[in-house]
Amino acid sequence: MVGPLFGHFTLTSITQNGSGLND
Repeated sequence: MVGPLFGHFTLTSITQNGSGLND
């Protein structure tokens, strides 16, 4: 549970950060 959950949050964080940096 923690694994997938943490991974999901990490993926979202990277996507959000990447979008912000790119933007």
